[in-house]
Amino acid sequence: MKKNIGYVFIVMIILLLAVIFSCQTTSGAEEEAIDNMLGNADFSKETGFPPGKDKAWGHGAFETKGSWIFGCSPSGSGEATAAMSGKQINATVTNAGTADWAVQLIQSPVLIQKGNTYNVKFKGKTDAQGVKDKLQLGIKVGGNSSRGWTNYIKEGVYYLALSTEWKTGEFSFTMGDATDEAARFEVWFVGKGNFMLTSPALWVAEAADASKAKGPTQEIISINQVGYYPASPKYVIVENTEKFDELSAFTITSLKDNKTVFEGTLEKAPDWEGDSLALKTGDFSSVTEPGQYALSVKGMDKSLEFTISANVYDKAAKESLRTYFYQRASMAIDEKYAGKWAREAGHPDTECVLHETTGKTGTVSSPYGWYDAGDFGKYMVNGGITVATLLELYELYPKAFDDDLNIPESGNGKSDLLDEVKYELDWFKTMQDPDDSGVFFKVAGLKWPGMVLPRLDTQQRYVIGKSTSATLNFAAVMAQAGRVYAKYDGKFAKDAVNRAEKAWVWAVNNPKAINPKGLSGSGEYMDTNFKDEFFWAAAELFITTGKPVYKEYLTGKKAVGDTGFNLGNLLTSPAITKPAYWGGMTNLGYFSLATRPNTLDPEILTKIKDKIVSYADVVVSNINNSPYRIPMSRKDFVWGSNGGLCNYGVILGYAYRLTSDRKYLNALLETADYLFGKNAIGMSFVTGFGTKSPMRIHHRASTGDGVKDVFPGFVVGGPNNGKQDKQYYPIDKPEKCYVDVVDSYASNEVAINWNAPFVFVLGVIVDNME
Repeated sequence: MKKNIGYVFIVMIILLLAVIFSCQTTSGAEEEAIDNMLGNADFSKETGFPPGKDKAWGHGAFETKGSWIFGCSPSGSGEATAAMSGKQINATVTNAGTADWAVQLIQSPVLIQKGNTYNVKFKGKTDAQGVKDKLQLGIKVGGNSSRGWTNYIKEGVYYLALSTEWKTGEFSFTMGDATDEAARFEVWFVGKGNFMLTSPALWVAEAADASKAKGPTQEIISINQVGYYPASPKYVIVENTEKFDELSAFTITSLKDNKTVFEGTLEKAPDWEGDSLALKTGDFSSVTEPGQYALSVKGMDKSLEFTISANVYDKAAKESLRTYFYQRASMAIDEKYAGKWAREAGHPDTECVLHETTGKTGTVSSPYGWYDAGDFGKYMVNGGITVATLLELYELYPKAFDDDLNIPESGNGKSDLLDEVKYELDWFKTMQDPDDSGVFFKVAGLKWPGMVLPRLDTQQRYVIGKSTSATLNFAAVMAQAGRVYAKYDGKFAKDAVNRAEKAWVWAVNNPKAINPKGLSGSGEYMDTNFKDEFFWAAAELFITTGKPVYKEYLTGKKAVGDTGFNLGNLLTSPAITKPAYWGGMTNLGYFSLATRPNTLDPEILTKIKDKIVSYADVVVSNINNSPYRIPMSRKDFVWGSNGGLCNYGVILGYAYRLTSDRKYLNALLETADYLFGKNAIGMSFVTGFGTKSPMRIHHRASTGDGVKDVFPGFVVGGPNNGKQDKQYYPIDKPEKCYVDVVDSYASNEVAINWNAPFVFVLGVIVDNME
């Protein structure tokens, strides 16, 4: 019996120890159950991380929410490599550089809010030689260049001396600066040798005000940061969620003599689709004297400076067009024309492989053309609407751009707009199959390249697919080019028209050929409805050639192949319900028919002109009823919303040309105001223009060039409620879904088809306001 009691006692002791151990384990797990603000903290994913790279990062490559970028700061002269394995990062620093921050691991943006207390914890170790050399890991949480690289840890950078065993570094800090929506979590590898890092964590220990823990208070004064013409409409938008009822007035002060020249009242902005926003607006259109001014809102500790000038958009207009020179493939961008943004040639494209989707084999030469966006692909479809929009501007206002853009063709006696467009058209011609006159879809690699300069993307390039959409874009643009270039280069123009007519025949015989799907490394631009492209191409061919056959297609006497497409209803019942875009081109046909000489029935032409003007009236009404005084509704905040906004502006430009009614030009001016800062973000969406403009665009050449500033004149995609890039967006309202982050391809990429209507808007304004 005693033996049994002893056995039971031993068993009980074992069970008790097991429970104690279990409780300790659970307690430890609870301690680690934190809301870690750092993504990929176990280093299980390599997204956004270039293992084994020893090259210095560009000015924006470290903006990568939810992942990491390892690199060497160009100014710190460090050299290192790193790789992820076993839920840790292993780094080897071969040159410690000239500063502790020479080699870094970075995650950004991270939201660090004023008054909050944060905890930081991580583990690190080294080898025996590293102990001997006194290697350290340093932690800094701070701002980017716009905040002067401020360190938010007031005690200074936290350093952990490493040993051959894992050591834990942990500390707390309280954010004393203004809330930073794009802060950086930095790990510094200090010294020469081998480093190991695991389990980095950052979390809120104590929120200053729980009611504000989810996002920053909104305090924005929005105006056009570039400036105004004397006769421009001028509005300020004020957002303040805390002092809304108190704000009632604003003042305009001349910076020349510090005298108040205007005192205005603030009125509540209209509700937006049932949502009452904390917005007020003020009108200072009566301030017309050229000069430098400051706008201040009483009750807010901010003011914004602006200019009134008779040529306020001259530089912006030129730079917006010069972005196409910067996008040129197959040639060096020389310092003479690009300054600090000069780069070596990339993608000669003289030996492109014919991809299996073309149904052909071998190689072809397809140089020239523009990179489409932030990637290095060249696409017929997106190139089509881009070229058409630029040529439309030239046809309406041929003097909008002169021969002085500082591109290689400047000084040759014709508008540099035509010179630049011809570089793209020369590529277009290489995409037409000489065997049947159909047009290939795109030129690209089969892998998405890294954020590098063009010359470093050395993968094989392919000519891919053939489609009805590509062929009709080609036919329409070449027909338009045939009449535009006839004055300057008759041979080129005649060849363009000949090619356009042959492409039309191929499209009629192949009316349902869709572009290839599912290929990685380039955009898809999928389209399956080609009625709009047929209408547009028929209109351009009819205007240029005057041939009855194209009139028969337009009026419905001839159907398109075996599709049943009858284009006649687009003439008898013209409809414009939204701006044009790469997949919806009907408007472009209407624009040309309404403004270019042709022999259609005058009644039909009057209907088309009336429809353009009546839709422009809708756009003006939308501006007058919008809290931000823009033509867009909230459903318009999609991928490339700024391009959509500019295409609303194209409609206004045509209405002004057709009527000379000043209200359309004023609406166009307000459209530009939005892009230059009068918006829900309170920043200019145009690189290089405004007091706050994009610095970290999703653009491989800009990220890879190591230049802090971005080439000027690009309009970024803008707010996008889709947020397809899965980045961190601080405020979940459609009009605010924008972040200036390299990885935000959904809101911060650039594209040739967005810049084209922007060039159009500025070109119309400059030609009519100066």
